[in-house]
Amino acid sequence: MKSRLPPLGTLLAFEAAAEHKSFANAAKYLYVTPAAISQQIQTLESHLDLALFHRSKTGVKLTRAGESYLLFVQAGLHELRLGQQHLTQFRHLDVLTISALPSVAQKWIMPLVLEWMEKHPDIEIRIQAGHTKINFNHSASDMCVSFGQSGYTGMHKQKLFTDTVTMVVSPELTNGLLNELSIGSVSKELNGSLKESSSVDDLLTLPMIHIDWGDDNNNLPQWDEWLRHLRSIR
Repeated sequence: MKSRLPPLGTLLAFEAAAEHKSFANAAKYLYVTPAAISQQIQTLESHLDLALFHRSKTGVKLTRAGESYLLFVQAGLHELRLGQQHLTQFRHLDVLTISALPSVAQKWIMPLVLEWMEKHPDIEIRIQAGHTKINFNHSASDMCVSFGQSGYTGMHKQKLFTDTVTMVVSPELTNGLLNELSIGSVSKELNGSLKESSSVDDLLTLPMIHIDWGDDNNNLPQWDEWLRHLRSIR
C-alpha cells in the first residue's frame, strides 16, 4: 500500500459519493459533472489499488474496503475543516514583531510578553532575537530594542534605560597580579573612582577577554571605550 496521500479532490469526491450513494448526486453537491466525480473516484481507486464502490444502474454502494476507508477520510476531512475554522480567529489579529539582542529578549522582554498579551488579546507579539542590526526596509520587525541609536537615522527612538558596564576580575588576578600592580582599591575603581594615577595603565598589562560583536554591533562596549571613560573621570 502506498504511503503517499492521494489528491485532496479525490477524497472530497469519495466522501460526497459515499454519502449521496450516487456519482450524479455527488456531482450536484460539489458543483461538478458526474464524469468529473467518476474520474476522481477512479484516480483514488488506482492510487489505493482497491475498489471502493460497487457500481450499478441505480447508484453506487461502498465495498468493505470503501466502508473502512470512509471512516478515516471523514475523520481527516473533519479535522481539516475544524482547522480552517480555527484560523478565522487570526484574520483580524494584529501582529507586533519586536527584535532585540538575545539577552534583552530573554531576560527583559519575554517575561513581560504574556502579561501584556493578556491585556491586549487582539494583538500577537512575536520576538526575534539576534545581533544583526535591523533594516526595516527588508525586515518584518515593527520595532527593535538596540544598544544605542547608531544606524537608525530618521527612525522614531525612545530611550528605555542606561546600561552599566562593569569590569569582572578573576579571583586569581584579584589575589595575585592586582596586588603586584599596586591596584589595591579594585572595588572603588569598578565604581568609577581611581585614586592611583597608574591604575588604568596597569590594567592594560592584565590579560583581557575581547568579544568581537561584528560590524553590525560595533557600537557595543569594548575595552578601549571603558578605559577611556576611566581616564576621563580620574
